[in-house]
Amino acid sequence: MISIFIKTELVHSIFKDNEDDLLDYNKLELFHLQFTDSLLELLTKIKRRKEAQIVLNLKEIEVNNKFISRYGQINRTENDFDTERKFYSARVGQYLSDIYERLTGVEVSNTVEDPSSFSGMYGSNYYHDVDSNSYFEREEGLRFYEYEGIQIESRLIGRLNINGFKVRFICGYAYGRDYYELFQIFQSDDEFIYDVQAKVFYFLEESKGELLDKTHNRLKNDIVQDLTIKNEKLVLDNKKAREYLPIEVLDVIKKYRETLDNINFLSNSFSVDEETNILKAMLNLNLDGSM
Repeated sequence: MISIFIKTELVHSIFKDNEDDLLDYNKLELFHLQFTDSLLELLTKIKRRKEAQIVLNLKEIEVNNKFISRYGQINRTENDFDTERKFYSARVGQYLSDIYERLTGVEVSNTVEDPSSFSGMYGSNYYHDVDSNSYFEREEGLRFYEYEGIQIESRLIGRLNINGFKVRFICGYAYGRDYYELFQIFQSDDEFIYDVQAKVFYFLEESKGELLDKTHNRLKNDIVQDLTIKNEKLVLDNKKAREYLPIEVLDVIKKYRETLDNINFLSNSFSVDEETNILKAMLNLNLDGSM
């Protein structure tokens, strides 16, 4: 574009210095009519397309920012979850210890606190989705201790007692509205399941455990992150729109510059009709989707 501007200035200088009237000023007028006006029409068309796309992107960014602000609280709950899951391990350990004491006849004054509120708060947004509850099926013939509707496998409660009821919450699983939680006994490889709805604690079968995703739970469908990434892309798109011209336009502008270089205003056969076919074709370029 700079070379075209320089060439145009040169043409003006030639006619300005035409003291001997060797040049026909009608040729300059024809030059502007056929060349300059056509180029300006193209550039105006591109400018309007780019401005419209940039404005549209800016409006989308503005709307996205409103949702980011609105759902920012969801992101903060992820920090709450990471903190709360650590306390939850201790709560479940104490819960199982309290039940054991009652089962063994120890008189205690504290109330057994139901831990199911944790899954109720975080299950739908954090727990791993599973396609079947067969991963959590119990072995047949297991013996359970029961206390006020709560069942604990006998082998499990014995192992927990040996380890001081120290457990670690690994992750949770969601099968529809049913929640299952995976725990590990402290300083061992023993893992057990808490079936929240059925209120049952039992060892996890090793073969089934190998099929489960045991990674830490993370917030699912993080709309804030998705919208932030989308906004970053829109900003880059706007930058590209300001700096980029479609290759088809660049090719025709190059041919336009070459045509200017070959024009001889002193020639009696000077005509722009044939050369401007390039510009006419350029003005008909389909610029949709290439801005």
